[in-house]
Amino acid sequence: RYIGDWSSDVCSSDLTFSSVTVPEGSKRVLPLMADPPEHTFHRRLIGPFFSPPVMKKLADEVWPMAREIIDGMCARGGGDFAQEFAYAFATRTLCRFLRVKEDWTIYHEWSRRMEEATGAGTEMPGAPLPDNVLGDVLPYVLDLVAERRANPGDDVISGLVTSEVNEIGR
Repeated sequence: RYIGDWSSDVCSSDLTFSSVTVPEGSKRVLPLMADPPEHTFHRRLIGPFFSPPVMKKLADEVWPMAREIIDGMCARGGGDFAQEFAYAFATRTLCRFLRVKEDWTIYHEWSRRMEEATGAGTEMPGAPLPDNVLGDVLPYVLDLVAERRANPGDDVISGLVTSEVNEIGR
C-alpha cells in the first residue's frame, strides 16, 4: 500500500518526472516533450486516434509485419533482436499509424540519429535537441503536413492539421 501511494504521487508529479527534457524555449517533439496542462491539450486532440477500434485495426495490420521480420531472422539463424526487430518494428508500426508506411526508413534513420545525438535523452540532460538532426527531417515533415492539409484522410496527421483549436482553424 505504501509503495502504491508513493509511486502514484511521484508519477503524477511533473515536477518530479518531467517530460520536458530540454531548456525552456528550446525546440521539442510534441506531445512527447510536454507536461500538463500542455500535454493534456495535445492528448485531447490525438485521443480519438488511439481508441480501441483504431488500435485493433492497427494491430491487425502490424501482426503480419512482425511475423515477416521474425521469420527473416529465423531464416538467417538469429540476429540482434533490438536492432533487427524492436527498433524497426516500432518505427514501422508508428509509420503505419501515421499512414506514412512507405517512408518508414526516413523516420527510422532520424530516430536512430536523434538517439545517437542525445544518448536516448541521457547524454546531456537538459541540453537542447540538436538542430542538425531536427533539420534533416523537417522538410519531409513540412511536405507531409502540406499534403495532408490538401488531401486529409482518417489518420492522426490529417486530424491534427484539420482540427480547430479555440475556434481557430489550424
